[in-house]
Amino acid sequence: MQARLGAVAVVTCGCFTFVGACDPCDAVVGPAVVEIGTGFDAFEPLPATLQVQFGLQGGTHLNGALAISGLFYEPLDLLGTNADKLATTTFQSIDSAGEAVGGYEQIPVDFRDGDDGRGVRVPEPVVFFVPDGSVFAGQVLTLRASVEDICGNRAEASADVEVTGF
Repeated sequence: MQARLGAVAVVTCGCFTFVGACDPCDAVVGPAVVEIGTGFDAFEPLPATLQVQFGLQGGTHLNGALAISGLFYEPLDLLGTNADKLATTTFQSIDSAGEAVGGYEQIPVDFRDGDDGRGVRVPEPVVFFVPDGSVFAGQVLTLRASVEDICGNRAEASADVEVTGF
């Protein structure tokens, strides 16, 4: 009888504990870190240049990616029942005047397990606010990211990248 009750506790609280309340924040280990990179199938370090890409909906973007550690994350389930556990994320491209020229602010984002044990968001396009992002070719833009988990842990990062045309 005790084994059955323990199994029910595991299923209902969503983590591996048999006693006490299940707090997902207890599983967070280490300092909160976000790294900006690129990649399509896997996270890769950010190169010195990124090429403007055409999007499926007619816009243009840079192919970015994010990797996190020391933050709670959970992939979105098929029904979206865990949307309240997603990390709130900002990922923007900033021009030399300090103005955002692409990206998004304070959006719930799901991360998945990466090959190296970190949570990753790959690819993560940084969509330009203008229809033709090639106007930024030859310029250095700052990619800026911040991620805050449901536990109140927050990480920020920025990296400069030169934009190349199509």
